[in-house]
Amino acid sequence: MIDGTRVVVHHTLQPVSVDTTRVTYRTEITGANASEFGPIVTGDSGQVLAALKCLAEVPLTAGQ
Repeated sequence: MIDGTRVVVHHTLQPVSVDTTRVTYRTEITGANASEFGPIVTGDSGQVLAALKCLAEVPLTAGQ
């Protein structure tokens, strides 16, 4: 929490089928300065989604 503003970011990779993964990136910003923090916190969302997509495309090996 910074100056009464809370930022929570969720990154989720959820298997949907053998060859499909749902990638979710969600941000919750609350508090007095939420509108100011929003663009700063979410400004790299395209890069974050690209990185999560790369992770989702890596095959898991046995035991992971």
